[in-house]
Amino acid sequence: MNKEKKTCIDCLHCKVSAAKTKKGRLCFCALSKNQLRYQEVYWLTKKKLCKKFNDMTIIEPKRRPLLKKKA
Repeated sequence: MNKEKKTCIDCLHCKVSAAKTKKGRLCFCALSKNQLRYQEVYWLTKKKLCKKFNDMTIIEPKRRPLLKKKA
């Protein structure tokens, strides 16, 4: 996925506030000095990605079974 299509919610620095509401989550950027809490919709639609965007999408590693099959 292109960085242009990603939102702040895809960033490692986007945090959900402990003071979230029943109607929606309140999120904030952990790098911001003010750490203003906006509803999640703001971070998904209105907020543009900052220069310090740190993508939390990872490529899943190949998994191997923990236990070997016994015959």
